Amino acid sequence: MIHKAAILLLSALLLACDAADPQAAQWQQYVKSLSRSLDRQAPTTALMPLPTLPSSATLLRQVDSEQINLLEFLRLRRCALGQTLAEKNSILGRHGDHAAALIFTLRFLDEVDSCISTLGDDAPALVASLQSAKQRKRAQLPAQLFNALIAGPEFRQLWTAPAQQRQSYPPMQRDVAVAALAHWRLLQTQWLAGRDYQRHSELLPLLADIRRGLGGEWLHYQRQARQGLEQANALLAQRLRGRPLCLTGGANQNARIFAQVLHKQFIAGIQAEAGLANRHQQALLAELAAIDAALAAQQALPPSYLVWQQQLSRLGEDLLQAFRRHVKLSGELLAQCGLSPTLP
Repeated sequence: MIHKAAILLLSALLLACDAADPQAAQWQQYVKSLSRSLDRQAPTTALMPLPTLPSSATLLRQVDSEQINLLEFLRLRRCALGQTLAEKNSILGRHGDHAAALIFTLRFLDEVDSCISTLGDDAPALVASLQSAKQRKRAQLPAQLFNALIAGPEFRQLWTAPAQQRQSYPPMQRDVAVAALAHWRLLQTQWLAGRDYQRHSELLPLLADIRRGLGGEWLHYQRQARQGLEQANALLAQRLRGRPLCLTGGANQNARIFAQVLHKQFIAGIQAEAGLANRHQQALLAELAAIDAALAAQQALPPSYLVWQQQLSRLGEDLLQAFRRHVKLSGELLAQCGLSPTLP
């Protein structure tokens, strides 16, 4: 009676895990089906470690603060820029995050030329100070863009891999972060070219969408798929090295079951989802690469960040190679039985 109760409890726990992480359950079912049809035992494999975005402390770019003395500030009260600097020098302004600092810089750049024109010849020293500050802020804009996006909490949340699947993946529609990064890239291009500073109000909503993106889900998918393929490929390799699946060259019952598992679970299910995941990866990484390229042209990116980028690229390439190996090994087994070795 106790033994039966333990089995029921274990079954309930497994069902709960499957419901929480259907992606893991899909791979477990596929490996289990392969193991039965090939009459081989799947090896135990560990989930691979994933690339981790470096700490904010190692990513942050140096940005010098701009100081306007009290006398000069009083003279700026005729300009909208005076209100912006007042907010920047308030308690909230001084303790804001890097996104807030970027917004103040964009507001400054949007308002400084009008203020210089308003001051005219009345305050030549202040005009010279503002022109100098404008040049420095233009020069530091790439660093501030990097700090607000790449070193910010929203970007880190985008790439945080969950312990188990949080939402449906692969995405059937476009990831909200892809559209947000594309929008950020366009704004960044304009700002670096000295235009459209007034669009700073669009920055915070974009960061909110980036936070909600599916980069972490993609990493989770990579980890689950890599583990599943390692087990599945090991099963195929074991069978290929051992007794042939079909001794006479014709398909037996096990071969037909294997082909059915392959086509129903792998081709129609796993492989189709892999295509969606790959499209998501290409869209997400392409936008990120374009943003990085523009910033890298202005200043060097942190070495630790470049390493992380390379790890992301290798992650996708390694999984693609594992899928190709699975198709190759599966085709060799099917060929033993006179079945089609070509998998779509």
